[in-house]
Amino acid sequence: MPKLGIRGQKLELTSVYKAGPCYCYRRRLRQTSKQQEGSQSTNVEFAKPRAGRRNAAVALGLEPGPHGSCGESDVPALVCGCCVVWCHRRNSRNWHDQQVTHKNTMPSIAVVGAGVVGLTTATLLQDALPGTPVTLLADKFLQDTTSDGAAGIYRPGLQFQGPSPEVTRRWLEDSYKYFKDILHSGEPEVTGVKTVSGFHFSSQYSNIVFNPFLKMILEEYRPCTQDELDFYGYKYGTFMTTILTECRRFLPYLTEKFKSRGGVVLERRLQSLEELAGDFDVACNCSGFGARDLCGDLSVTPIRGQVFKVRAPWVKHFYYVDYDTYILPGFDLLTLGGTRQFDSYSSEVCRHDAAAIWERCTQVLPSLRNGEVVRQWVGWRPYRPSVRVERETMTFPSKKTLEVVHNYGHGGYGVMTAPGTSINAVKLVVDYLASRKAKL
Repeated sequence: MPKLGIRGQKLELTSVYKAGPCYCYRRRLRQTSKQQEGSQSTNVEFAKPRAGRRNAAVALGLEPGPHGSCGESDVPALVCGCCVVWCHRRNSRNWHDQQVTHKNTMPSIAVVGAGVVGLTTATLLQDALPGTPVTLLADKFLQDTTSDGAAGIYRPGLQFQGPSPEVTRRWLEDSYKYFKDILHSGEPEVTGVKTVSGFHFSSQYSNIVFNPFLKMILEEYRPCTQDELDFYGYKYGTFMTTILTECRRFLPYLTEKFKSRGGVVLERRLQSLEELAGDFDVACNCSGFGARDLCGDLSVTPIRGQVFKVRAPWVKHFYYVDYDTYILPGFDLLTLGGTRQFDSYSSEVCRHDAAAIWERCTQVLPSLRNGEVVRQWVGWRPYRPSVRVERETMTFPSKKTLEVVHNYGHGGYGVMTAPGTSINAVKLVVDYLASRKAKL
């Protein structure tokens, strides 16, 4: 039997240790036992775990299967020296069958942040580096993230900037293609990705209703007819069909996709990226606003947003008016907004903002007064003058080093641009690992 240890390093086998099972190996034993007709037992050698890792499988809350002492199961189990990483390799049955002799043959990658940027990065890493251990670390998940409240419509504004116009354009194009591919795969109720049509109106500024990039990339993008302008009471307008991604469905979809391919998810609040040094070969920093603390980037600024979530199923189109008034139909609820308050750290619902949003939106669609207000939501958009996607070798006071690929600072465009910036970030990871391997 292969003798595996930390990151593929050979591990000397010692005595039988019966305390917390490594799930993926136990499943392999069950399958092996079924193939051996009449066999009552399987002879297995056991590796003694490193100190502090004895019940790692239990600490991770692995499912399915019993955890704890081997007495809870009739099948013997191996406790790897690094089962925190190894026990999640459920979809790589040949993982334990590899006779790996070099410590650095199989790198390990951490992704910090479980919002839409972090989850997109994590799943794209699995696409680019099949079988490579990827661990997602965060202190907030799903409905606790800023991404959960975002409307997620594909409609880029001038505030979204990369390091150059060419890079920005590539991010936007890659993102649109990513979502189009998901659309073609079907199951919008599962993925949370759908098409939606609607209007952008203004009675003051003709330039803000026209977006040359959207005109180029969207299949339907045209000036409003005079009848449409007269009906809604505006002077200028554009009609378009674009993509909307509802994160209340999209984030669970990505999470399940990540875990089904062996991804490790850990609930952990990091005080510094230094905590990952020595345990991972490279870390992807997708921490959003948390980058202020994790890497001291004070250029990351919160833009406070407040919205209503309203049930009004008769509203099928989206509506934008000027800059900050919008009505966006999700799968079950409308998102009514909004606010753009720079450097505001308030997480409380402001009744004055609520009154202003309600007044503006009901002027656009008076029928909203008959809708059901389900909840109000406040979140911080992690704004940065230029989205940061780059590789950095971080050196800490302890003299430890960590290779970090940053991917944060998307502001209010995180959902619609996460695929493009994440494709860029993953390429930086792949290039770094290839260059490191070439030096060995």
